[in-house]
Amino acid sequence: MRTLLILIISCCIVGLATAQCPFTPTVTGDLLVCPEARTTLGTQAYDAYQWYTRPFGSSAAPQPVNGATGPAFTVDYNDTPLYVSVSATLNNCTERSAEVLVDGLVFLLPVALSDGEFTIGPNGEAVICAGDTMHLIALSPYTTNIKWFDGEEAIPGANDDTLIVTRPGSYWFTGAPQQCPDFTASLGLRVEVVWSDIPGCATAVRELQIQDVLVWPNPASDRVAISVAHPGAINLTLLDITGRPLWRSYFDGQTEVPMSAWPEGMYILQLSAADGAMSRYKLIKNSKQ
Repeated sequence: MRTLLILIISCCIVGLATAQCPFTPTVTGDLLVCPEARTTLGTQAYDAYQWYTRPFGSSAAPQPVNGATGPAFTVDYNDTPLYVSVSATLNNCTERSAEVLVDGLVFLLPVALSDGEFTIGPNGEAVICAGDTMHLIALSPYTTNIKWFDGEEAIPGANDDTLIVTRPGSYWFTGAPQQCPDFTASLGLRVEVVWSDIPGCATAVRELQIQDVLVWPNPASDRVAISVAHPGAINLTLLDITGRPLWRSYFDGQTEVPMSAWPEGMYILQLSAADGAMSRYKLIKNSKQ
């Protein structure tokens, strides 16, 4: 009888020692960090805290961060990707949260699309004639806080994603992704635009008049309808932001472009006619509402 009683008491003591706390801490906050920025993580209110980290790809146990004993913990972009967890104590009971992965956002370099009335010169420069109109379009994801420059001078009022060019210059822009408006990057290469010195200058690329083309809805989720009053068959190409063709079709008058197969983001809709007319339109793919 004495032996049985001791076993029962021992089992109860072990059960008390391994009992879980009546709470489970969780790590909250933005788990994606913008370049050159930080994110601050938090958890619920407890009596005491200890934050832990583990390098991405490591199988080692999470290690306590020296001095990280408050309700908030800051992760720098340069430290990502990084696993983070927190140990919380309440009423002398301590429980560890599940790990979360904090990662850093990575963006490609800014890209500008050239469109409108121009030809390409022997050194890659854009050649325009008097009266021509060229468009420079800042492509996604750099669609926020845009500023266009000619040489070293900022162009007054040129803060839209599209710059209308009617004179020679050395053009470039700075901008930020919508997700990270404080992260500014610049177009690495300048777009050189020069006058043509050919008498009776006429550029080879002529865009369709805007009144001749209707594209709707834009943004779109499933499909986009296109109506063109330009005479003759139209060659239609859907491009991604790198200029890679994704889908082609010919139509006369009206057609539809299926969009459900492509991920969210910006695309370019290119239309060209047999008489040499050409136009490009920015197309936004959104998730279905």
